[in-house]
Amino acid sequence: MLRSRLFMNLKGISNALIPRIFFQKNLEKIFNEILKYKDLELEYIANRVSYYNRIKTHFAPQGGGNRGVTF
Repeated sequence: MLRSRLFMNLKGISNALIPRIFFQKNLEKIFNEILKYKDLELEYIANRVSYYNRIKTHFAPQGGGNRGVTF
């Protein structure tokens, strides 16, 4: 157990030390690749996303269970 806890802590510390700028640059690269897609490909992706995410109305959590957390 001590060994797994050590690895977990080392992983958390290393994630905290890696600058966010590396992740931002990777995200920008992904978005730029998406912008290169053709209209038909984007329409296909939009149809797939709308199929798997069928939420049509705005979702707001009801009061009572948020324990003082505001949204």
